[in-house]
Amino acid sequence: MIKNKFSSVLLIYGFGLTVNRLLSFLLLPLLTNTLLPAEYGLWTLLQTLYLALLTLSIHGMDEAILRFSSATPETRRNFLPAAISGSAVAAILASLVALIPLHALLPAGSGKATYSLFFGLWLLSDTLSLVMASYFRAAERPFPVALLLACQNVVLILLLYALTVRAPGGVAGVLKAHSLTALLSMLFWVPLVLREKMGRPSGRDYRKLAGFGLPLMVVAFMGLLTIYLDRYLVNYFLGEEMTGVYSVGYKLGMVTFALLSAFRMGWYPKFYTVHESEGRQAALEYGRNLLPLMLLAAGSTAFLVSTFAGQIAAFPVPGGTFIGREYWSGLSLVGLISLAYLLDGGATLTDAFLYFDRRVKLILVAAGSALLFNIVLNLLLIRPLGLEGAALSTFLSYAILFIAIQVINRKALGLQLMTAKSLFLIMYFIVITVAGQRVEQIWIKAAMAIAHCGLALYLYLGRKHGPSGKPAA
Repeated sequence: MIKNKFSSVLLIYGFGLTVNRLLSFLLLPLLTNTLLPAEYGLWTLLQTLYLALLTLSIHGMDEAILRFSSATPETRRNFLPAAISGSAVAAILASLVALIPLHALLPAGSGKATYSLFFGLWLLSDTLSLVMASYFRAAERPFPVALLLACQNVVLILLLYALTVRAPGGVAGVLKAHSLTALLSMLFWVPLVLREKMGRPSGRDYRKLAGFGLPLMVVAFMGLLTIYLDRYLVNYFLGEEMTGVYSVGYKLGMVTFALLSAFRMGWYPKFYTVHESEGRQAALEYGRNLLPLMLLAAGSTAFLVSTFAGQIAAFPVPGGTFIGREYWSGLSLVGLISLAYLLDGGATLTDAFLYFDRRVKLILVAAGSALLFNIVLNLLLIRPLGLEGAALSTFLSYAILFIAIQVINRKALGLQLMTAKSLFLIMYFIVITVAGQRVEQIWIKAAMAIAHCGLALYLYLGRKHGPSGKPAA
């Protein structure tokens, strides 16, 4: 019953995120045919700053609400006002802190006051929206979350068209479009939350949430730096134009993240429920069975998108090609970035026991190792290898994170979540993704894709004949 319910929840999240990510791809032709690479580079740096401050604004409140998802509905309704109040104060403070880096990033005469106003609105609105969404995720009510995900990028695309194409506004227009979309998303949640008959904000409830969430904020911040610090290093070594090219290749590689995001949204609250209702061994077996399916879906996406990245980029759209020609040199990065997120998905599933046991120090060790490795590799590889050096650093950093989580699970918790089938799938997708991106002839690419689809269907439908599902040695 629990497994069937998880499948339905995952399907609902998957629908919302699939629509969301497919529509987000429409942002690529819109932005790459409107912004120059240097402008896109500046936008990427602003987006990275926003994500860093968003992590501080939420300060683990969303994860804390999920952690206590097995609590009674009355308890969850008491937690939410405390989480909203604390996050709102943190977002306002973060908006004030943002004035310093915004002043440094923005060129003179660019209307820094306007940028600061809309940046603060974006940060506050998204902070509150994410915290309110986590309440419905914890209650296993995925419909409003999926509905917002499906509609969000429709609004963003319309606003971007109005503010960057019809009335060319450059980077400022892109920022305004994101800010107004975030505001509308927050307003979407307000009537739904008011219907829940929330209690009053309580210092005791906030302290309980913060006791779990604040340490995880450090983990989230480390993860964020692992993902986005390379943009600033590429900007430092190679300039804003190459930062824009790198960011577009990276974004196309992040298509794997769409599937993993749907999985993540359903996995953590369901894992906590299974663990508490059926026991640790049931949760372990559940994770072992789900991991190969997740790897198969995400790995297939990584292989197909990276193999046909050139064809995707050159697809004709009104106003140009799907990705502006100035950005095509970044397509060589798609394979490594896609594989990096495949490993990130494996780490996401297998670190759930550490979150449940509140082994925050061990999670910090894994995240800190990946971050340190990422910084060192980027410093060593960007100058001699250029953008490929940054992409390689990302892939190797996620490999370190994935390996570290498996070692910690085995040594500290005595758990072995990886099976021979999962290891086989990881190695298989690394090989075919790298090979597919190096092939130039379209007929060979098509043959590889057909062969892979046949093998994937065989592994899915004939799982008992596939590699062993026993724990890997």
